[in-house]
Amino acid sequence: MSSNYKTPKRQRHASSKAVDLITGKEKVEYFFDPALLIPEQTPRTPKRSDSSQSLSILSHKHLFSPCTIVKRDESHTLTKTSDGTLYKLISDAMTQLTAEDRQGLEDVLHLPNISEASLLHTLRVRYHRDEIYTNAGPILISVNPYKTIVKQNSSIYSDSVMAAYRKNRCSAPHLFTIADRAYNALLTKNKSQSIIISGESGAGKTEATKIIMQYLAKTSHTRNTSQLEQQVLSSNPLLESFGNARTLRNDNSSRFGKFIQIKIQNGHISGATIRNYLLEKTRIVQQIEGERNYHIFYQLLSDQSLSEELGLHNPEGLNYLSKKYVQSKRDERGLVETKECLKNVGLSDNDQKIIFQIVAGVLHLGNVEFVVAEDNEKAAIADEESQKSLEMACELLGMDHGEVSKAILTKMLNVGGKTITQDQNVAQAMDKRDAFAKLIYSSLFLWLVSRINSTIDRVHSPDDMLSPSSTLSFDFNDTDTLNSIGVLDIYGFEQFDINGFEQLLINYANEKLQRHFNKHLFEVEQELYSHEGVDWTYITFNDNKACLELIEGGSGSVGILGTLDDAWSGMGSGNEKDVKFVSQLHQFFGGVQETSASVIKKKGKSDGRHDNFRMPKFANDKDFIVIHYAGEVRYTAHGFVEKNVESLSNELKSIGMTSTSELCRDIFTHFSDESNNFDSSSNRTRSTIRGVSIASQFKSSLQSLVGDLEETEPHYIRCVKPNLKKTSNDFDAGEVLRQLRYAGMLEAIRIRREGYALREPHESFYNKFHILFDSVDLKEGEGIEHLVKVLSKRLSVTSVDWQIGHSKIFLRRELAAKLNALMSLRIRSAARTVGRFGRRVAHRRAGSFILSWARFRLQMYKKHKELRACVKIQSCFRKWKQRETYKKCRIAIITIQSTIRVGLAMKALNRLRDPYRDMTFVEVKELYKAEIQCLECAVATKDYELAADI
Repeated sequence: MSSNYKTPKRQRHASSKAVDLITGKEKVEYFFDPALLIPEQTPRTPKRSDSSQSLSILSHKHLFSPCTIVKRDESHTLTKTSDGTLYKLISDAMTQLTAEDRQGLEDVLHLPNISEASLLHTLRVRYHRDEIYTNAGPILISVNPYKTIVKQNSSIYSDSVMAAYRKNRCSAPHLFTIADRAYNALLTKNKSQSIIISGESGAGKTEATKIIMQYLAKTSHTRNTSQLEQQVLSSNPLLESFGNARTLRNDNSSRFGKFIQIKIQNGHISGATIRNYLLEKTRIVQQIEGERNYHIFYQLLSDQSLSEELGLHNPEGLNYLSKKYVQSKRDERGLVETKECLKNVGLSDNDQKIIFQIVAGVLHLGNVEFVVAEDNEKAAIADEESQKSLEMACELLGMDHGEVSKAILTKMLNVGGKTITQDQNVAQAMDKRDAFAKLIYSSLFLWLVSRINSTIDRVHSPDDMLSPSSTLSFDFNDTDTLNSIGVLDIYGFEQFDINGFEQLLINYANEKLQRHFNKHLFEVEQELYSHEGVDWTYITFNDNKACLELIEGGSGSVGILGTLDDAWSGMGSGNEKDVKFVSQLHQFFGGVQETSASVIKKKGKSDGRHDNFRMPKFANDKDFIVIHYAGEVRYTAHGFVEKNVESLSNELKSIGMTSTSELCRDIFTHFSDESNNFDSSSNRTRSTIRGVSIASQFKSSLQSLVGDLEETEPHYIRCVKPNLKKTSNDFDAGEVLRQLRYAGMLEAIRIRREGYALREPHESFYNKFHILFDSVDLKEGEGIEHLVKVLSKRLSVTSVDWQIGHSKIFLRRELAAKLNALMSLRIRSAARTVGRFGRRVAHRRAGSFILSWARFRLQMYKKHKELRACVKIQSCFRKWKQRETYKKCRIAIITIQSTIRVGLAMKALNRLRDPYRDMTFVEVKELYKAEIQCLECAVATKDYELAADI
């Protein structure tokens, strides 16, 4: 793409009118709303529930697509969609498409009637034009195209396009727009910025993060910071190798959240830090069918020599990996890139080897099987193969296999100051093995994040400070107050058929960020109104504080997470504790109370019932419902307590510190440090035999994250996937609308609707509506204030419906519709008056034209007759003249002919009289001699006839 890349004009995108191809007339189109369908019910047809009805609406193939009205009746309206299908809809609730809806505007807030239908249709129009980015005010909506988009023979992410956005030669919606806006705001306002990227798995969050980081690195690039920028960029693919995996929805899904803070000094990158959230540890030991473990495992197996060295001879026999292993070129390239990134963050070849040994050790640990011992129910190593796997894992990890085996097969209890050794059964041994594997891998991941931070978090490196060629200026007294641009790649709202502990934490994080999102949008509107001097006190802030208090506790409530922490105490299996946990939720928030006989509902709405908590009507004892901002989610508490508290024995926790590898010992310290930091910061009293609460850690880190975001100026990117099949050029309207609801985009619409939806500059508004003045109004005054006064009196409206700002006028949508209708009537009335005058003038002109045409025709007829007479006379004269000339020529020719004939006759007569007249004497004599010879010859030959002739 050339450097003078420009956005195509809006008129080039699509016609603002829909024209019937047969009649050529403009079509009036409406949004097809499946909710308005008239069901064809029989007396036996049961009424569908709200959830099934909502699902059927989202799955309709014509959801909010344009349709036309074929026939309108009192009871229904017969409509036809683009493919010719006919539907019966309720008549009174159809929304008509506007010209802006058909164009696919770059900013949906500029639509005259913004709604779910217009928002969805705008995204659909732009998606089919390969315009995957759309603005919704300060929010960027990104639709994953599942293909490479090329315009003008170049990628839309090329260096030339970066330069165009950096030099403000292009303003079309793009990731570069958000990155450049954040970068410029940091420089001009001297305030830290944040870019919050959210969306479901497969929506393109990871790619968006990489593109934004590349833009920031390119924009702030200098010779002195090129190495640091390369290290910052290298951190992303490295974390992808250890924290991303292939899922059913995405081939490169981030299974953790990350917040990358890029520190900027003097316009250049001077350092960065990475914070991670909620690594999916369950994936390390178990994956559902069709999904894979983390990329790094398969990258090791792609190198045959390396896998043989690590003892990974049979990939399909590894229990921690999916059984159908397929070697791919992508994993081979990924391993090369991973090694390069490890090198960029300062790890030597020997350190890399140790890291790969730890990863391989996790795989070997998964092949350790257990059986019941012969003498009792205690667990034992299953067979020789399992023993070899354990020994190989311990060898790679630098640990003693006997100590590890003992720690897994037994449990040490401190009772009354005495130490008791308790044997573990098979299930307990397998749980401890999996917990140990998750401990090893999560510690490695935390260590990598820490190592990356220690490499890239260097505001003033010694080389930069001591280099005589350095052109950077350093403020040694202000190293802790550097501004930064934070890029948050966080998981989006999730709702599946079965929602577990991970979904609860993910939706809790989204609930927390949604409150920050709503508050920011409200503050943006508030700032605009205050800047324009407009009253904004009537606009309400949609606060989801009640749902957050339900989850994290507050206002005298312990919350779901606190209840989950308390469910660990007491005796019982994990399943029994899950049942106890849900029972307590129903008691605290569902309005039920327990008795010795049964569980009965409390009477009275105020008796502990929470508005955001529901109990399923038909449920087992492990289900509960939470009403989030994006809708209600039903959670199944299967393994909640065990996942929340990873109960590792002290032996397994400390055994990592006995490794013979110094790097391994350093890696295991990160798990201990994290646990100690959390325990010291927690205000709740915890048992010494109890593990670290994952929910409490997540809550603490999330509160810290939101606190950091509160100190920044946020920029939002909502990533959306167009379909579940991961195919290009396929826009599933129901799936997209569901994600828009989960992303909180409708809150932006609500705030805009609740406020003044139409904002127009004074001059533009006056030029548009001053035609509503009559002659009396024009005599009384002019200007925007006089226009508003006159129209307010004429329409009987007050200042609540519209207000005059310093540079813009703010109108409610209903008033804008009235003004447009009034202006349309005025234009129509003026058009009729002008039409009558025009027809009178046309008639007068037509009469004059006909009269002048008749006179012209008569004059032309007279001239024609005169011309014909002249031509006749001329032709007759020419005829006579030619005839006289002919006669004279004929006489002359005859005279000449007769004279010639007389001469010829005289010559012939003379020739008859004397044939030898013209010959000389000599010629006659010669002739005579010749004749005599001929005679003699004839006589000699006795040819008497010839002789007679001679």
